[in-house]
Amino acid sequence: MNHPAPATRRGLPNIPGVRRGLAILLCAAGLTPGAMCGASPEPIASVSVDRAARITTLELANGVVVHYRRVPGASMLSLCLTLDVTRAGDTEADRAMALAAISAIRSPLPLGVPMFTAAPEGLKMEYHGPRGPLERQLGRMVDLLVKPEIDPEAVGAWRERTLRTLSQDLADPAAVAARALNRLLGEGSARGPLSPAAVSRVTVEDLAAWQRRAWSAATIEVGVSADLAPDDVLPVIVESLARIAPRPPVRAAAPHTIPEPVPSRTSQLTADMPPGDAVVLAAYGAPGLDRLGDYRALVVAKSVLRDRLAQRVRAAGLLLQDDGLSVALAPGRGSGRGLLIFSVRVHGDADAAAIAAGVLDRLIRESREPGLLTPDEVRAAGETIAAEAETTQADTRYWARVLSVLRREGWDPAELASAPSAYRSMSADAVRAALQAWVVPEQRCAVLISSEQAPPEFRPVGGP
Repeated sequence: MNHPAPATRRGLPNIPGVRRGLAILLCAAGLTPGAMCGASPEPIASVSVDRAARITTLELANGVVVHYRRVPGASMLSLCLTLDVTRAGDTEADRAMALAAISAIRSPLPLGVPMFTAAPEGLKMEYHGPRGPLERQLGRMVDLLVKPEIDPEAVGAWRERTLRTLSQDLADPAAVAARALNRLLGEGSARGPLSPAAVSRVTVEDLAAWQRRAWSAATIEVGVSADLAPDDVLPVIVESLARIAPRPPVRAAAPHTIPEPVPSRTSQLTADMPPGDAVVLAAYGAPGLDRLGDYRALVVAKSVLRDRLAQRVRAAGLLLQDDGLSVALAPGRGSGRGLLIFSVRVHGDADAAAIAAGVLDRLIRESREPGLLTPDEVRAAGETIAAEAETTQADTRYWARVLSVLRREGWDPAELASAPSAYRSMSADAVRAALQAWVVPEQRCAVLISSEQAPPEFRPVGGP
C-alpha cells in the first residue's frame, strides 16, 4: 500500500505576529498568498494535508516527521513517537541492546524514568492524557533522545532479570512450543525469543556504543491524535521536537524478503507439565501476505474457525482445558509470511495431542472448500469485528500508534479507516479465497508437546 499523495505541500511562511500553528494551518490549506509560502524557515521544512484522511503532516528540518489526525469527540490527546533503531541493525544482538535500553537509558532530569517500550519497528514512547501536561511530557521524551544517560546498575539488573525469565521459560510448555515452532518455520533467533548468550553479552560499554550508533541512524516518526484544532497542539510539539539533532529522513521500510515456502513439518516434544496435559501449536501460512483485504478476510476466518475447532475437538471425545483454544493471525511484514497460529490444550496424553492436531488439519483442509463457512456465520463474525474496530478507532491511542509508523509502513490511512465497513461487507467467498491463497495445509508447521513421548504414528489428517 502506498502512502497517500499529499493534497498540498509547500514551505511555511514566516509571518510576523501570527502564531506558527495558525501559519501551519493556513499555508497547508492554501489560504495564504503564494509568495508567503515560498520560504521554509526553521524548524519546519514542509507541510502537507490529506483532507480525505483528515491528516496534517509536518516535516521538520531535522528529519523528524509529525502526523496529526483530529478525532471528533475524543476527550484525551495521544502522542506516540517511534525511534526506528532497526535502521542501525536488526540482529539478535541489536534486539538485545534495544531491550536493555528500555530499562537502562534514563533522562538526567529528576523526573526521568524509563519511558521506552519495544516494538518490531523500534523503540516507542507514548503519552495519553489531557492537553495540559503535553509540553512537560514531550520534553521528557526529547531529553531521552538528546541527552540520554545509561544507568550501569540498571544494565546488570536487566541482565539478571531477563536471564531468570528465560530460565523460567525453558520450563514453560507454551514457551518451549513457541521456540520449537520458530525453528520449524526457519525464523531462527533473529525473530524468536532472545537466547541466554545474547543477553549475557550485553555490557554497559557495548550498550553505550550501540546507543550512539542507533540514535544517530534512527529515523523519528510521531503520531498525534486529539479533538483539537492543529493550531492548539502542533506548535508546542514542533518546538520540543526541533531540539533533536538532524537525522536521516523517514522513508518506507525496505520490502521484506519473501521466504521460501515451508514444507509441512512436525516436532514432538516432552516437557515438564502436569500429567494429563497436552498442547498442540500449529501454524499455517504461505509467503508474501501483504494485501489488507486478504488480511481482514483471515481475521474473520480465525474467528469462525475457532468456534468450529472447539466443536470438533469435543466431538472427537477430547476435553479442552479452560481457555485451552486460541487462534492468532501474525501479519506478514515482519517475517514475510502471513500465519494463522492455532493453540489447542487438552486433557490427555501425547495420543490426545495427535488426535487434536489431526482434527485441526482436517478442518483447515475443509475450510478451503465451498460450503463449510456459511454466509450467516461469516456475517456474524464480521459484524462483531466491525463493532470492535469502531471502538478501537474512536480511541486516540489507535491513531497515534498508526501514525507513528505511517510512512515507514507505507499505510494508507483512509484504507485503515475503512475497517468497520470492510468487515461488515465481508463475504464467505472472500474468506474462502483468502484461505485458499494463504492457509496452505502443505505448509503447516506443528509442535505437539506433552508430559510423555508422542507416538511416532502421528497422522496429520486424522481425527473424526
